[in-house]
Amino acid sequence: MSTIFYLFGAIAIFLYSWASISLGRRLFLRQNVAIDKRFPIVIGIGAATLHGLVLFSTIPAASGINLSFFNALSLLTWFIAALLLIASIYKPVENLAIVLLPLTALSLLFSLVFPSSTHIIDDETIGLDIHIITSILAFALLNIAAIQALLLAIQNRHLRNKHPGGFIRSLPPLQTMELLLFQMIGLGFILQTLSLISGF
Repeated sequence: MSTIFYLFGAIAIFLYSWASISLGRRLFLRQNVAIDKRFPIVIGIGAATLHGLVLFSTIPAASGINLSFFNALSLLTWFIAALLLIASIYKPVENLAIVLLPLTALSLLFSLVFPSSTHIIDDETIGLDIHIITSILAFALLNIAAIQALLLAIQNRHLRNKHPGGFIRSLPPLQTMELLLFQMIGLGFILQTLSLISGF
């Protein structure tokens, strides 16, 4: 991998961290939701774009696809971050990025510090490509749904105990959170089904 992609990776890690800190400040300081949401999301999308360029230079190999452990982890977290950031434009799920973006930055850092050329898939077919992509997408979406379910459980507990303060006040209404959770699980189930069919 050339030096330019290491630079892209370093900038992406910085932007992921910046976006996460901005979203965290917005949540815990209870700043204006409508105004402050756009800026960290744009920063995060910029980071994901640079991260994608780094992956484009590390995963394709002369003999197939390089899916070593850290490359696969970086690819998976990139999918999760990209899905979440795109969804944040239309849905109130940007608070999940406070946790997910630092994990994405960390996985990118590991893939840059510990490069590997092992675990190369050299028997590439269209069916295998579809299987890999749908499996990663399904896993990414179900991971986002798991974190959404955790937030929903915390929110529900606080409301039942009549303690709706703190960061709970910054979350969307309980019904909206439930609807988003069911939509994520439903789409994740469809993608997982497609991955199983393509696997066969």
